[in-house]
Amino acid sequence: PVPTPDFPLPVHPCLPPELFPVYDEADLAVKLTAMVRVFLRQATDGNSTARLTHPFHRQLATVSGKSTSTSRRTGFFGDRSLFGGEQRGGSAEDFQIPWFVTLVLTDCASEELLPWSWITDGYNTYLFDANAQFIALIDGMWTSYGVLVMREGYVNRTFVLDQATMAGTTQHICLNRA
Repeated sequence: PVPTPDFPLPVHPCLPPELFPVYDEADLAVKLTAMVRVFLRQATDGNSTARLTHPFHRQLATVSGKSTSTSRRTGFFGDRSLFGGEQRGGSAEDFQIPWFVTLVLTDCASEELLPWSWITDGYNTYLFDANAQFIALIDGMWTSYGVLVMREGYVNRTFVLDQATMAGTTQHICLNRA
């Protein structure tokens, strides 16, 4: 957008670099495209609680943990995963119903919550929320989907989400200190 008196561009970044690390212009383009894709996908879902009428700064405030709302972080995993997954057989009509798993992340030794940790499928990276919760929304074309959970100072852990045993449940996972 072109800056105007009615629509000024921010002078300083809206998010601290720890919450939204950007390594170069290509990395920024990938992350912004993923964010727009998730927002649009949520808006087209009739059961979504997403409100596109809210100003964009509310979405940024939620990501940075400054929001007082009760919304939780979600991320859509729909393409492929570098960490494995099993694709459902059948026709394209079978792929229309996504499934979800709520993840809660803690420290294995102390059971302390680990908010703002990262989760990735190798292509899309998201953050857990301030309550160390994350809702993984997986395209119905996958019966299992591999993700990597990361946090600085901890050993990264791969985790396979399985539709048959985990869809619609809350899974507690933990990380060990490095």
